[in-house]
Amino acid sequence: MEISIHDNRLLSYCVSGEAREIRLHTIYDDREPNEYTDVVFSGVVAYFFEQDNFGTIIFDVHETDVAKLYAAQKMQFEIGRKYCWPGAWNTSEQATLSHLVSYGTKAFELCSSIGMNGWVLAQSMSIIAINGPKVPTTIEAIQ
Repeated sequence: MEISIHDNRLLSYCVSGEAREIRLHTIYDDREPNEYTDVVFSGVVAYFFEQDNFGTIIFDVHETDVAKLYAAQKMQFEIGRKYCWPGAWNTSEQATLSHLVSYGTKAFELCSSIGMNGWVLAQSMSIIAINGPKVPTTIEAIQ
């Protein structure tokens, strides 16, 4: 059975630059027992999240075409170029798309009913059922 994250509430997310991984920690709490699910992006190349209102309710995370996402975000990539974002290989549209293809990059869009939206360029995404909350609830717990 496929794990659903539709209508899950985003508890937190963690970005590991060293591991090149992003984890979205979610909960579906409309029934007992609550369902905890992580969305894990591995081999992350770039990401952009916006409109986090600390009450995000996820609609879907789905794969989309890399070239289509680049075209929709072209201005963002061009502005980022002077800051070496998302990497030194972002020297032109052709060079960027060539690098993304050679790295095996896939594009994923985060769509929410309420709150945070965005996208992730990564090698893979997996959705994992978690047994109970394994998410720090305060900054102190992370340190």
